[in-house]
Amino acid sequence: MPEEIKERLSKTEYDKVGEMLLELIAECPYIPKDAKVKYNSKDVGKCVYIITAGGSIKKRNVLGGFTAELTIQVAYQSFPQGNGQIPGNGRR
Repeated sequence: MPEEIKERLSKTEYDKVGEMLLELIAECPYIPKDAKVKYNSKDVGKCVYIITAGGSIKKRNVLGGFTAELTIQVAYQSFPQGNGQIPGNGRR
């Protein structure tokens, strides 16, 4: 079994992954229309943000590509005005 490489990803590689996720999340039909979608930025107001952190290259291939592991946080921030607007707090 080949030994794992412990090499950090570059900022460019983090940004490529983050930008691709940003495009995918922006197309999601479940994100409220008035919510901003941001990458590596915690905005004030209703927003979804993606933060990439802690990644490393696990294995390189012969063509110059690699397999990597990257920690990603996706968060949604809102300001509900009452019980009916709080997710998971639906009264029946």
